[in-house]
Amino acid sequence: MYEASPPIRMMSDPDQIELNYKGLKGIAKELNCTMPEFAIAWGLKHPDVATAIMGWKKPLEIEESLHAMSKIPLISNEIEEKVECLLKNCPKGEFDWKNMKNSFLNKRMF
Repeated sequence: MYEASPPIRMMSDPDQIELNYKGLKGIAKELNCTMPEFAIAWGLKHPDVATAIMGWKKPLEIEESLHAMSKIPLISNEIEEKVECLLKNCPKGEFDWKNMKNSFLNKRMF
């Protein structure tokens, strides 16, 4: 059963933001990828993500985005745990988005 997470709030502590950035940058370096590649691969790895819409201004950004797909298999359970230990913002439980089987959301949204 899906357990509703508290709403994600914007982080406002500059020191914590810097620590998170440095931690994520270290994880990206461990995977031999850039921060944008890591962010794209991280998002695309999520089972509920069907597509990603990105805005590109330069051809290099297109190449980097396409290269990010090759990094998806590198995001192991160990890497996911490192990110969760760092950010502490992972949703709890599974959710069937196709059938909207979450009574909490149904009550609030419909």
